[in-house]
Amino acid sequence: MLEKLNLKYVGPAPEFNVDFAQRLNVFTGDNGLGKSFLLEVAWRALTQTWINAPALPQKVRGEVPEINYHISNYDQPFTSKFKWQNYQWSKLKGNQQPIAGLVIYIGINQQFSVWDPARNYYDFAEENTDIPPSAYHFTSEQIWNGLKVNDGKSLCNGLIDDWVKWYDRKTIENNFNQLSNIIKILAPHQEDSWMKPGKPMRVNVNDVREIPTLILPYETIPVTEVSAGMKRILGIAYILIWSWLEHIEASELKNQETTNQIILLIDEVELHLHPQWQRAILPAILEVVKSLKEEIDIQILATTHSPLVLASLEPDFDESQDQLFLLDLEENNVTLKDIPFAKFGDINRWLSSDLFGLENPRSRQAEIVIKAAYDLMNPNKNMDNFPENLRTKEGIEKQFKKVLSADDRLWRIWEDYWEN
Repeated sequence: MLEKLNLKYVGPAPEFNVDFAQRLNVFTGDNGLGKSFLLEVAWRALTQTWINAPALPQKVRGEVPEINYHISNYDQPFTSKFKWQNYQWSKLKGNQQPIAGLVIYIGINQQFSVWDPARNYYDFAEENTDIPPSAYHFTSEQIWNGLKVNDGKSLCNGLIDDWVKWYDRKTIENNFNQLSNIIKILAPHQEDSWMKPGKPMRVNVNDVREIPTLILPYETIPVTEVSAGMKRILGIAYILIWSWLEHIEASELKNQETTNQIILLIDEVELHLHPQWQRAILPAILEVVKSLKEEIDIQILATTHSPLVLASLEPDFDESQDQLFLLDLEENNVTLKDIPFAKFGDINRWLSSDLFGLENPRSRQAEIVIKAAYDLMNPNKNMDNFPENLRTKEGIEKQFKKVLSADDRLWRIWEDYWEN
């Protein structure tokens, strides 16, 4: 598991220091403050590879950018320094042992990456020309249609082919039933028939493949035609089960035990998902991983902008093994804070908390006119900072009619003030 990450002169701040919780680490904050960046650096620390391009350091004369990190199964921390001469981050040398866990990155737009200690670790001290890939990186097209390398080897069949194969063999293998169960867990609906895998079918005269289907209440749809939100759920379900099944196969071939650790890096957990799905997705992912193996430890590093995702954690958040982080901007400097987890219950209270910073959980226009109304009711307030149409009782009432519902409680507060 990843325990610490210390960054110097790399990323949006001169220095970042993160002490990770053992199980759940959730990062929130405004756009552009470095949430996705932290996930990519965490991936680098865990796998010695980059998901996309290597992180660019800050150019500070006389300072050497560093990425320092500590992983639980090592006694000493590691340091990767940026070498300006060849514009690269230094790599660990020698006979480095692999980390204990399976590392899975779930990005945006159907981007996935997997690092497996049974498939991607390579001992450079051994004389072997069959060097494995440093990691498995999937584009949105590759997660559906397969990942191949230049020598013709197939690293992954892809969701479409594997799903059809598992369906055809469901009487002799458990893979299809396991996939169905994972999809059921990830979908927030209680009805068993709401969203489940169906029989594969031909969908195009110019494509001889059979395509997996989803049975929905209103019709059966090829998975290639479902919504973006459903594709994200199916992609997550597939990458989890595929990574685990291939890890089992590789472990058997190498005559070693399967890992008892999975580390998930999830960027924008709520992406494409309806609020009903947002408030179920993170607890569901925890449940899915626990279903893969009886005794397994899971560490999640996740970013989110959604108060519903945070509210979904209220029943199970454990401060002894979970941590909430806020990336914030203070005097033009990016800061990272450990935030004590609080149960706000109501989503509006989450929105108006320090984590999201809304003065009022309404539209921007409603927030302005409500602030003007309260200032007008305070004789010590100066109204010059508001637009002219919001400096009088009549002007505010006119705007209230545009932004408030007829039964909004603010009408009563407003009317009681002027009546008294």
